[in-house]
Amino acid sequence: MFTSVVQYACAEDRVYRIGVEAGNYGPYHFDDGGAYKGFLPDIVNRFAVDLGYQVEYVALPVNRLNHALVTGQIDIRMPDNPNWYVNEKSAHNVHYSKTIISSRAGLNVFLEYKTADIKTIGMILGFNPIEYQEDLDGGHYDLIAARDVEGVLRMGILNRVDAVYGDYNVFQSTLRRMGEDPHQLIFKENYRYSEHDYQLSTITEKAFLNAFDAWLQQSQDVVTELKRQHSFSVSEDVLPQ
Repeated sequence: MFTSVVQYACAEDRVYRIGVEAGNYGPYHFDDGGAYKGFLPDIVNRFAVDLGYQVEYVALPVNRLNHALVTGQIDIRMPDNPNWYVNEKSAHNVHYSKTIISSRAGLNVFLEYKTADIKTIGMILGFNPIEYQEDLDGGHYDLIAARDVEGVLRMGILNRVDAVYGDYNVFQSTLRRMGEDPHQLIFKENYRYSEHDYQLSTITEKAFLNAFDAWLQQSQDVVTELKRQHSFSVSEDVLPQ
């Protein structure tokens, strides 16, 4: 468990348990020596300090987060999206915050091995590139999975795959943490990609989400500055060719 009790002129004498994904997925979130850091916790921590909430991060495997939410083991999930785990949530009235940031996942290639004929794709085990499912079923691409982002990137660096599937900003952040040049990777905008909004979700703490939404709307300068600090692409719409 990552614990970050953020308190300032506390609005309530309680701690909100926020379920988060275990593992590293910077710049959105990552484990820094047992501390939960990254853009998403920075946003929530800033909100908590400004409005006087206490939050505690509970790190769980992705496939356990939804169960923890619907069974009350956590108060809030981060990140979440209405399109994730739809069947599992159908029996519950799940509330969502406004979008904190949007993630874009697609094909990325290393300049050294750039090829117009992509045949093999590296990706994180458990990811499902829906936009390529028909091509995968038809045998147009071969998928090779790795356990984490770093493993996927190492396959690309060693030229074991033609492209790596995932979020460009995540790959850039991880390359920096690996001591690699992030500029060796480019996002293939001319290929299909998917976009996902990152939000907070809850079943029981709607007032918390309402307060967060109001703060988020009034704090876009904070969001912009934190994006800059975490080296997100200058534009979410125009990525390097």
